[in-house]
Amino acid sequence: LDVNGDTEQMRLTYASDTTKYTSFTVDTVGDMTITPSGGDITLAVNKIKMSNSTNLAIGYAVLDATVTGIKNTVFGYNSMTAVTSGNRNTAVGYTCAPNMTTGYQNTCVGSESGQALTLGDSNTFCGALAGYNCTTGVSNTGLGFWSATALTTGQRNFCLGALSGRYLTSQNDNMYIGANVGYELTSASSRAILMGNNAAYYGASRDDCVILGYQASDTNANITSVISKSIVIGNYSGRVMSNSSYNILISAYQGNHTTTTVTNQTRIGFADSATTTCYIDGINGITLGSTGNMLCADSNGQLGTVSSNGIISTTQAINIVNTLSCDTS
Repeated sequence: LDVNGDTEQMRLTYASDTTKYTSFTVDTVGDMTITPSGGDITLAVNKIKMSNSTNLAIGYAVLDATVTGIKNTVFGYNSMTAVTSGNRNTAVGYTCAPNMTTGYQNTCVGSESGQALTLGDSNTFCGALAGYNCTTGVSNTGLGFWSATALTTGQRNFCLGALSGRYLTSQNDNMYIGANVGYELTSASSRAILMGNNAAYYGASRDDCVILGYQASDTNANITSVISKSIVIGNYSGRVMSNSSYNILISAYQGNHTTTTVTNQTRIGFADSATTTCYIDGINGITLGSTGNMLCADSNGQLGTVSSNGIISTTQAINIVNTLSCDTS
């Protein structure tokens, strides 16, 4: 014990073994260093409280800058080391948000999550490498390993699932749910809702699309397809569409009939003639308020009217009767 010393002021030794000890040192500014020879310190307490600050930091080099921000919580090696005036941030894990300076309300949980965050606000990244490249993005959520990893300045994006939203960068207002959603899109989308494992896995952007289903709109790697303003619902639906827009495809495997451009089409039902019966409520027995046209379907299933103003020629009537196999007696 050396109360007035300037190096080691106190040493606690285990029994008579001088190689097993913990030393206590107070430096010139009054900070204490505790050095256990075994390398570990165990605190048998319910919590750690910092009485002179609203920030809580545990780990090597955490909150290492001059911090004026408040209500920050940091656990992990080299996490949130650069924060200065940032408030209400949380970082848990190895090297989480180490470059953040003035960001607000960010949460990074998982090894190296939020690695590039500097000024971003209100982002949540949970999972190893989640939101890795996000710098100044706002109100983004990435949940899952490597989710939203390329996102930089985008806003209001939601990615749930491992590797989801891999190519989102500066785009806004997307929702990706499922593992590998949009994984290999060569250009990211805006205002898209993509749900289902491997949905929209390949291709280019899916701007203003709603795509729901396993591998839905998952065009193969050889098609650089831009699909926009379309609704695709069903497992494997719309997988070979290329450069298409303004379509509605509903049912499994629907829209897999062509690799050409498909525009302004609505297709409902299992593809490849697997659907043999179709029922639509609210039609039979309903009287139209004005003169209508006869609605028919051709051999390909395309709907259309046979004439205008409700007038059907004799030839058209015969063709309709023959097609429907009606009783003419």
